[in-house]
Amino acid sequence: EYVGHLPQELYNAVLELKQSMARQAQLHTEKTENMFHYFENLSHEMKTPLAVIRAACERTEQKYPVCAQSMEVVTLQVDRMTELISQILQLGRFDCGRQSLHFEYIQARDLLEAVINDFFALAAEKHIQFSIEGDPQIQWYCDTAWMQEAVANVIKNCIEHSTNGTIVLRYGITNRLNRL
Repeated sequence: EYVGHLPQELYNAVLELKQSMARQAQLHTEKTENMFHYFENLSHEMKTPLAVIRAACERTEQKYPVCAQSMEVVTLQVDRMTELISQILQLGRFDCGRQSLHFEYIQARDLLEAVINDFFALAAEKHIQFSIEGDPQIQWYCDTAWMQEAVANVIKNCIEHSTNGTIVLRYGITNRLNRL
């Protein structure tokens, strides 16, 4: 017996395979959701003690000025851990399909200047200046928030490993890729 142009046995096998694939897709979705909830809970549970540690460091720094430098180091590391946890959770959102990139054309120079503005005080403490080199008309095609975060990470690392001098940001486009 035929169903359309297919023999009944082949039709049944295809139907069974289709149903099996639908079940597997549902299981995958459920496991992905469970994994994301696990990471959300883990993130929250890790951030809570870090907030307590940070607050204790701030109180210790105020009460015992002799410990201020040590408490500042600990506070910076707590902030770094908190940021890493946020980044892991953000990546999990992408992996689970809960968030996607939103690409648009932006003026590269405007983005770089905006990010640099956030670091002027930190750079000034270490006697570091900034210089931006590139065509002011260049536009980057990117997710603005993620590009700002990436540039901020580069600038922060440059500041952390430098004293006295100038951080030069050269930007452009190469083979349709953003270049920094």
